Amino acid sequence: MNNSSKPIIEHIPLFLNYCKEIGLSEKTFENYKRFLNKFILWLKKEYRLYLSSYKDNKKQSLKPITQNYYLIALRALLSYFSAKDVLSLPSDKITLLGGLKTEKTVKFLNLEQVEKLLLAPNLII
Repeated sequence: MNNSSKPIIEHIPLFLNYCKEIGLSEKTFENYKRFLNKFILWLKKEYRLYLSSYKDNKKQSLKPITQNYYLIALRALLSYFSAKDVLSLPSDKITLLGGLKTEKTVKFLNLEQVEKLLLAPNLII
């Protein structure tokens, strides 16, 4: 095993290039890039705590399912490190938040709501 002495931050662009090489979708690539940029900001904090307390410009917290997406990107990065013989935490040490509803549910209007919608005045002038 040929261990790298480069800091983890220097490996992230290489990982992102690797993601393109293996044919990850553009959306997944963009998500990984965004998620790992937050990881870089973290580095001196505990990552889960950082994710759970993070607030965006609108003072909105990350939903637990979104926190899992960040952790998935981190696991992919650590798997890449393992494949490239970069000494790091094993990817299986990153566990996702459990008990989350991963399927989106479709909500329908009830009969009363449909009737109100149909009886609403047409306000288009």
